Amino acid sequence: GNLPFSATKETIEAHFAKLQPFEIRMRTYKGDKKFMGTCFIEFERFDHMQTALTKYHHSLFADAKSKEGGRKINVELSAGGGGNTPARQEKIKAKNEKLSNERLRIRERQDEHEAKQKDRKDKKEARGVGKEEGAKEKKVPEEENVGIHPARLAMMKEQPKPWSKPATRQRF
Repeated sequence: GNLPFSATKETIEAHFAKLQPFEIRMRTYKGDKKFMGTCFIEFERFDHMQTALTKYHHSLFADAKSKEGGRKINVELSAGGGGNTPARQEKIKAKNEKLSNERLRIRERQDEHEAKQKDRKDKKEARGVGKEEGAKEKKVPEEENVGIHPARLAMMKEQPKPWSKPATRQRF
């Protein structure tokens, strides 16, 4: 759903090319055969259908008129066949509710994963700050300084200056 009216069977096939749909039925108005913005796609394999439902829902469909790079399309499950019987409507409603729950669980897992990564990053930064402060406080023990010229020892105690590129080219 929510496909641009300018979409064709070829552009829809190109969008879902990785999943290899074997049939695409585009809904059109009866009188003038204009595209309604909705189509039905059938896949040969169940895993391709699952991938379409999970990965392609709210994906951006390339549209020449859209300024943001495409339209966000809806990929939803439909019970096969036609008609508008209450049993079929319940079947569709149950499948779509199960699918929305699955999408919600996926979003929750992604949020948890991102929160864990943020915590790890914060801990790593906190450890990095502690190391820098600890390095400044650390003094060279006197036993290691035996035999080192005092001028050399003074240079070693100074903080290293950041290297910068000279303003002019030096020739040797």
